[in-house]
Order: sequence, then structure tokens, then C-alpha cells
Amino acid sequence: IIGVYWTYESIVMGREGFETNVIYPHDWNVPSYYELVLVTSEDNVENNPDLVERFVSAFNKGYEQAASDPQGSVDTMLALNPDAEIDEVTDREGVELLAPLWKSGSAEVGSLDGSRWDSLVEWMKTQDLVGDSLVAADAYDSSFSK
Repeated sequence: IIGVYWTYESIVMGREGFETNVIYPHDWNVPSYYELVLVTSEDNVENNPDLVERFVSAFNKGYEQAASDPQGSVDTMLALNPDAEIDEVTDREGVELLAPLWKSGSAEVGSLDGSRWDSLVEWMKTQDLVGDSLVAADAYDSSFSK
């Protein structure tokens, strides 16, 4: 299992009797990167900045609430999605693995570290995953998280 799936698929596989081996990208010299990011178009940012700002604000508040009450966040997800096929047991186990990561470090929810983006983009260039012309600072905008 590659790092991004370790808080869900490893739980399901273990419950089904499979041994798992989680591959964490940082163990293979992949720079630290943001796994959960919000994405929108430049057009949306330019033409609907109020909508983007309100969405980001609501998202950040929800994220902070989930970090402070992980099991409560699962309760909310279940209550708001009564018809969805949700594996409650797995989600409850997984959120306990994730919550400490949400609270680690001193950065606030929604903040971005430019040097972290720079390191990732430079590594991606050395791996021929992106073109040499990509500038990390052109790929993100954290102004709506303030």
C-alpha cells in the first residue's frame, strides 16, 4: 500500500486477513508534500472570489472541528449521508490514525509553506514528472485561507 492509502485500505485488508506493507513516500526520499489540497480554476478565483473565500473558510472550519473531535466528524458524515455506502468501522479506525497528523506541527489549517512546494517541484523535475518551466509559486494561492 502506498502512503496515501494507509489509513483506509490497510484497515480493510487487515480485517480481511491480508498482511500489509505500507510504503511511505518519505522513506524513499520523496519530499514532504500536501496530500489534501483544494483545487479550483483561475477563472473561478477571478470571477467568483467571494464564493471561493466562503468555501475555503467553511472547509477550514470543518477541518478544524474534525481535528478536535474525530469521532464526532464521522458521526456528522454518517448523519449527512444516510444513503451512502460508508464503512463506519473502517472510517472510525482510520480517523484515529489521521487525527494526530491533522494536529501535528504549528501551521494553521489552510496554510501553505512555499519552501515545501519548491522542494516537491524540484524533486518532480529531477524525476521528469513535470517540465523544467514549472514554478511552484505559480501553482498555488493561499490568499483565501487568511
